[in-house]
Amino acid sequence: MKITLKTVLAAFLLFLSAAAARAEAYIGGSLGNAMMNPLAAENSIDQWNAVNNPGSPDCNVLNCYMEASTSGGLKLFAGYRVNPYFAVEGFVAYLGNTESHANDGAGVDASATSDIRTLGIAIVGMIPVEPNGAVMAKLGVHGWSADGTIDLVDTALPGALLSNYANSGTSLMGGIGLNVDLNQHFAMRVEFEYFPVTMNRSRFNIGMFTVGGAYKF
Repeated sequence: MKITLKTVLAAFLLFLSAAAARAEAYIGGSLGNAMMNPLAAENSIDQWNAVNNPGSPDCNVLNCYMEASTSGGLKLFAGYRVNPYFAVEGFVAYLGNTESHANDGAGVDASATSDIRTLGIAIVGMIPVEPNGAVMAKLGVHGWSADGTIDLVDTALPGALLSNYANSGTSLMGGIGLNVDLNQHFAMRVEFEYFPVTMNRSRFNIGMFTVGGAYKF
């Protein structure tokens, strides 16, 4: 059977027509909570000791006393589902405000706050699950900005070192989740997403768990 350019073009146009018939745009939002590792306070102690006490053990070795509280997370997103298996999605997210405290047990104490926001785009792969669900996996790029304060105390020195910081950058992100179509226009989704950031030459791993919904056009 001879395959001509005209046949290939006709098949491609047929594919596009079928894809367009299944395609859908959607918008949505979700709420949840974000977690940072390592904590900014823990990291500031490690950096301080690396500069002022070279060779001293860091918080990966020491049994550092640490505590943290995180207030919420919010994400707004909009996407275009090309077919049942793929979508392109843009998002803007607030990764919460993290307050942390750490003490290395050797005279260095730190308190820190971190406020992080991000904006990005991702490719979303979907595996349909009967009757109305789809398992999701995403990979994308996000541009982030962060600001906060670090209050560092060394009991061997007088006073405290207080600093404000602001950083921004771009890195890859990823996530997994479950999408459930409730009807023709509404869907519910549960997601865990991973947003790495680099601040002051240190890498922070931020994971955010959210529950939300989407409206399909």
